[in-house]
Amino acid sequence: MHMKSLFLILVTYFCILTTSECQKVIPVKNKTNITISFGSCFHQRRRGDTPAQIFYRIVETKPDLWVWLGDVAYLDTRLFPMYFYFSGEEYVKEELAKMKEFQEYILLRVTTPIIGIWDDHDYGINNGNKNFKHKRFMQRQFLNFLDEPSQSPRREREGIYESYYIGDPTKIKVILLDVRYFRDTPSEGIDMLGETQWVWLENELRNNTAEYVIIGVGTPFLPDDRIFTEKWYSWSREKLLSLIRKYKMSKVIFISGDPHFAEIMRYPCKERVGYHLYEITSSGMTHAAPTFFHPFVKAMYPDTYNTKNERFLDKNFGLFRFSFEGNTSSIAVEIRDENGKVVLSKTFAPKELVFDKNMIDLNKSCILDERPLDRFYKKQLYNLRNPSEDSVQMFKNAGLALFIIVTVLVLVIILLIKSIKWGIRRVKSHHQKEKKE
Repeated sequence: MHMKSLFLILVTYFCILTTSECQKVIPVKNKTNITISFGSCFHQRRRGDTPAQIFYRIVETKPDLWVWLGDVAYLDTRLFPMYFYFSGEEYVKEELAKMKEFQEYILLRVTTPIIGIWDDHDYGINNGNKNFKHKRFMQRQFLNFLDEPSQSPRREREGIYESYYIGDPTKIKVILLDVRYFRDTPSEGIDMLGETQWVWLENELRNNTAEYVIIGVGTPFLPDDRIFTEKWYSWSREKLLSLIRKYKMSKVIFISGDPHFAEIMRYPCKERVGYHLYEITSSGMTHAAPTFFHPFVKAMYPDTYNTKNERFLDKNFGLFRFSFEGNTSSIAVEIRDENGKVVLSKTFAPKELVFDKNMIDLNKSCILDERPLDRFYKKQLYNLRNPSEDSVQMFKNAGLALFIIVTVLVLVIILLIKSIKWGIRRVKSHHQKEKKE
């Protein structure tokens, strides 16, 4: 039997009845040592001269599971730098089919169980939200891409959120949240998940039996003071943090995609969670942040959640290594580049992720009490007063970008003026000919 078919059968029927729905359990090779790999942002038309070797590097780590964190393919079309439109149903079907047939991805598919969530470009439209009119069609196509079983509840409900136990129900739970289908518009700016998904999520946390809980999202969860990248609405972020406190959830770690670089982040206010809450972002499998923007990512972003040394700005994927030896367990995370080299890593201390109710103090002051814009401006003032190589290059690039923008605007204005003058001359010439006749 084909390994992928066997996986689907096992995931579909090997369940525990902890909730009203049958919980999916993904089998692993060795329950003592479990490896989970993850990543996002694969542009099926932007592979360049080099094949997508990164899938080979992923397979070499022998993961028990691959988790897509959004943008499995780019299914919208860019008309201008910040304007995208839906590419059409036939285009979506063709591009997802093409993506599944890349020989590098086929190797991952036949050796490794694959689950995933979408972000905006595989949802069908850049920065998409609940008002996207093609979302039901896109849900069917995305689940087809993942080889979701035809009887899966995921095909019947609205939104593609889902949860899985890995190995067995006592070890690891992966919760995938859909931050597109129900997402408020920016003008509303409140809800990321929608009422139905919030009820489902609370039930998943309340009835969890696993030691570790990995929450996967397409949009980074923690950072609130970044520019260029999308963020969670603050109301939704605080609501999810309150659920972690409410159910005294230990060993919760977020994983995310989207910004075209990788980073390891830590929530700076442990008193508002009960322990150190981490998020690992892995983004950019075929493309990453352009070199021009590297100084901005390194120097401009505030150090609220990490420093520049905890960010990697080239193509990458992520990897968790869980060890369950006797009565103890451990977890380590790695970010690897397209060649499989470890470029960022962290091993978590045993008690670092354990909920401590005595630590909770919602009134204790924290850097997050400052407005995100204030933190951002303070960082730029620091860069001016304490110039580093990165900050100097950032200001140079900003100056160059401003010069280019102004130059283009001037040229456009000149062309517009010339066009108007040319039009006026044409009209006058036409009137003069009419008078002569």
